[in-house]
Amino acid sequence: FSRAGAGATGRFAPLPKYPAVTRDLAPVLPKAVPFADIERIATEAAGDLLEGFALTDVYEGANLGADKRSLTLRFTF
Repeated sequence: FSRAGAGATGRFAPLPKYPAVTRDLAPVLPKAVPFADIERIATEAAGDLLEGFALTDVYEGANLGADKRSLTLRFTF
């Protein structure tokens, strides 16, 4: 047990009025489309409320076709 930080003041930030919301989107796209283009377009379209963006999964399967893939994109607003 340490009291090294006792009495120290920290930064205070008020809690947000509305909590963050996470949404996943899984478009099926041609494999030839670079992820950098997808990321740029998705983040521009999401607007100013976007706090985070991540690629969470890539699926390639026979049911999509040889030249297609599904990318799961996670948006945090």
